[in-house]
Order: sequence, then structure tokens, then C-alpha cells
Amino acid sequence: MSPYLPWINAWESASFGPKSFYGEFGSGGTNPYEHFETAVRSHPDLSKEIFPYLFEAYTNCGSPAEFLILDSGGSDGSLISSLNTLIAGHGLRWNTQVFDVSSGDIRHIAIRKECGIVIAHELLDDIPATVVEYDESLTPRIVLVDPESGHEKLGKPLSGPELDWLELWWPATVPRARREIGTTRDHTWIQLVNIFGTGRAIAIDYSHSLAQRSQGLWDAGTLAGYQHGRSVRPVPNGKVNITAHVSLDSCASAAATARSDLTRTHTFDSDPTRSDFRWLVQDFGSRP
Repeated sequence: MSPYLPWINAWESASFGPKSFYGEFGSGGTNPYEHFETAVRSHPDLSKEIFPYLFEAYTNCGSPAEFLILDSGGSDGSLISSLNTLIAGHGLRWNTQVFDVSSGDIRHIAIRKECGIVIAHELLDDIPATVVEYDESLTPRIVLVDPESGHEKLGKPLSGPELDWLELWWPATVPRARREIGTTRDHTWIQLVNIFGTGRAIAIDYSHSLAQRSQGLWDAGTLAGYQHGRSVRPVPNGKVNITAHVSLDSCASAAATARSDLTRTHTFDSDPTRSDFRWLVQDFGSRP
């Protein structure tokens, strides 16, 4: 049996380490994107839904000569491919770029100064997070996991900034309730919002709201695993895609704190049949 690790460490190694799901060996030697179905591939009209938000941001920036669309997390590049068709059809000369998570870490991407848009489609739910469970005294304890078997046990109490986040964004309800701490997703979103001097950041992801969390609607936690297109037990062995829902409201608040020139925040459900699949749109920077 391998040593027990905090979920965040096991998840990080399993997803982004050298022999990980997105790493050199690509989920056991296969294309990682074959293991799960994102809305990019299952929803062919997604690019048409996104395009008006891109064009609006472009005009808000003064229709600059240099304008970049950066796709982070959009699966196998099919989103940018569809957007390129729409861009060309409108006679626009935008630059587009795909940031493939298997080729680098979006959390450390270089800052750019030009105008542009970053799209994070089902990216944030892949960012590793600390997992906690409340004990009988309602003390949140860090969940430890065996990376090979997936067996869990409770570790030490949560503390520091993660505890501050938990108390603010996902209040205690009942013993044995589980939580995924959102600080790492907040930090990643801040990084994305800071990529461009002026522009827009769009996150599209599985998420929950503070109201839902406070009511205990997500007390089972949202940690999930996917392999060969099926939902499986989340075992951080590098062969399974590990995800958890995102607290997009926390991400939005973190970005507003990080950028004083944030000018607009808009959130909405993108699928009327699923209240947990949401968009977050934030504008930032000076306007001409």
C-alpha cells in the first residue's frame, strides 16, 4: 500500500505529474480526451453561443488590429477550430491559440499585455483542490487518500487560508459532509484574468452556488472520476480523469479583489436542464 497523501497532492501528481493523466504517458498511453466527453464535443453549437461574447469584447476594446483568443481547457482544439470558421466567416483577422494542458501548466502562463479573451472551458474543475470532511464535532479534517487503491482516511484539521475560504464560501452543515476547497481554483482564475491588459475572461464549467452549498445540497462533495467515457470511482493513479465542481462565485470575487479595473461580472446557466453548468464572464482593463 502506498503512503496516504492529502487529496490535493495525490490529485496534482495524478493529473499533472510526469506519469500522469495529462502528462508524458497520457492516461496510460492513450489520448486523455478519449476518457471524457466535454460540451465542446457533445454540443456542436457551443462555438456559436460563445462567438457573440467574443465579438462584443472585441468591439468594447475598440476593434484593435491585434486581438487574441486563447482557449484553455477546450478539449482537443475543436472549440478553436469551430471558432476559426466563424471568425473567418465574419471577415475578422483575430489570432487564436490553444493552450493544451498536456503541454504545460496554465497556472504559470506568461502574462500578455495586448487585448484579448481567455476561454476556460471545463478547465477549473480539473484544478486539484484540498478535500475535507467534517467529523462528529463539525471540525473540517483534510481527507487523505491512497493513490493506488483510492482508500481514504481523515487527517489533521484544516487551517489557514483554506479554512478561511471554507467558512466564507461553504459553511458547515452536518457531520460527514465533504467539501472541495476553492482556493486553488480562485488562484488559477486570477491568473487567467490577468493574462491580458484589457479584455474578457470566460469560464464555462460545472459549478455550484453559495446558496446551494449553504443549504447542504452538495454535502456529498463533487469529487468524480472518468475513464474510457464512463463515470468511475475517483482514484488518483494517473489513469483516471479527476474533477470536482467549481465555486464560480468565489472565483469571481477573487478576480474582483485582484483586479481593481474589473468592469463587469456576469454569471448564468448555459443549459436549462442543468443548473450546475454555468458561465462566468468578467471584463477588465481600460476601454478606448
